[in-house]
Amino acid sequence: MNLPQMVNRPGLFAMSPADGIVIFWPHSAAMGAAAGSGGALPVSMARRAVIGGSRRGINPLFQHMVVRGFSFANFSRESAIYAGNSADSLTIADNLFRGNANAYTRAGVIGVAFATNVKIIRNELTEAPGSPGIIIDYTEGPVEVSCNRLSELGRTGIRLLNVRNGTVRGNYLTGIKGAHSNA
Repeated sequence: MNLPQMVNRPGLFAMSPADGIVIFWPHSAAMGAAAGSGGALPVSMARRAVIGGSRRGINPLFQHMVVRGFSFANFSRESAIYAGNSADSLTIADNLFRGNANAYTRAGVIGVAFATNVKIIRNELTEAPGSPGIIIDYTEGPVEVSCNRLSELGRTGIRLLNVRNGTVRGNYLTGIKGAHSNA
């Protein structure tokens, strides 16, 4: 955190919340890049995220990762943040998600599957007429979903399926228009 000079070899990254930037050095092919990638690990970001791109904003692939202080707006078809198999000790906190439209998929604005040690705390999800909010599936835990504010979502607000050792508390939900009641 705040130490870009420490990014001195492949596989390292640094974040600067004050500047709103992430600096990273991708792995080379010799260090495990995908086959056929031309020698570098593929890296991508939504080209049209501000006006509705269809890719994920962040796909956490590291252990012990914190995603904090971001603002995600107008994503479509995919989660703004989706964490899968490799996510361990993941914290998603203090972010704003506005205007997502996942009307054609079951992906939540925040989606987590097959992960461990997950905390989703103090986020605000709003104005997502076709989207579910927080979806956590097939996760051993522990999982904590607390102190989030969800409003004006078109589908289920918070859904935990196949979760062991999960806690949901202190969340505020309003204007949830999913088929599963208000939350």
